[in-house]
Amino acid sequence: ALPLNIANRILSQRLKNVAKKEGSPFLSGSAYRDGWFLKSGVEWGEISLTPVSGGDSEWKACIPIIEQELRRAIEYGFAPFELEEQKANLLRSYQKAVDTASTQKSQALAKQVVDSINSKSVVSSPEENLRIIEKGVETITVEQLHDVFKSFWDTPDHTLVLYAKEAEANAVEEMN
Repeated sequence: ALPLNIANRILSQRLKNVAKKEGSPFLSGSAYRDGWFLKSGVEWGEISLTPVSGGDSEWKACIPIIEQELRRAIEYGFAPFELEEQKANLLRSYQKAVDTASTQKSQALAKQVVDSINSKSVVSSPEENLRIIEKGVETITVEQLHDVFKSFWDTPDHTLVLYAKEAEANAVEEMN
């Protein structure tokens, strides 16, 4: 799960970089794995973009960008600097959790307990989580990321889901 998480973070960063370019049809983007009770096997990948105009008219310009970035990651994988950047981001995030643990609200802790039940995982201290993630990222390679990314995303079973206030008259035909 960690290599796929990092690979998806890299794709998300690539989409954010595209969003920063002049004339980009979207403001932000992310890629992630989701599902119901992930360990049950009911899961899917999702790439989400926020169009510049709020969504209803810019979606067509976003499709080729999603396809190109996904295909680029599937075909060519990731650069070592991208892996190192995401490792550093993860470690910073876990270190921040350690640094702020004493101020964590009980509501947040209760949510962690509930989430752990849903994901069939164990609640652990921020210090332990940092120790685990440090060990986990130590040996991950760009080759591993590429392999796991391809095995998860390289499928003919892609579905485009468009969320809009109103569907354009010919949207279904254009999406097919």
